[in-house]
Amino acid sequence: MFLHIGAQVSISLKDLVAIMDMDTLRKSALAPEFMSRAKASSTLVSVDGQEPRSAVITSSGVYLSSISLPTLKRRLASVYADVPDRPRRDDR
Repeated sequence: MFLHIGAQVSISLKDLVAIMDMDTLRKSALAPEFMSRAKASSTLVSVDGQEPRSAVITSSGVYLSSISLPTLKRRLASVYADVPDRPRRDDR
């Protein structure tokens, strides 16, 4: 199965590691080094050239997508019915 992350780019769900909100990622102390390493190794890809709203991390690279995290999460939920829309009480 695949997840469409913008423009004409889809990733295989078996390669998906994480999807991060860019606002949250920008606040992280480790994000600048992570992004710098991805860029240096040519594994940082801007999906559509627009302002990124999420970073889709796969086993082969980091994709910057203009699609928001909630939208990508809904797309995943349509494939996997057990992906919750919000944290459950026992997840906090």
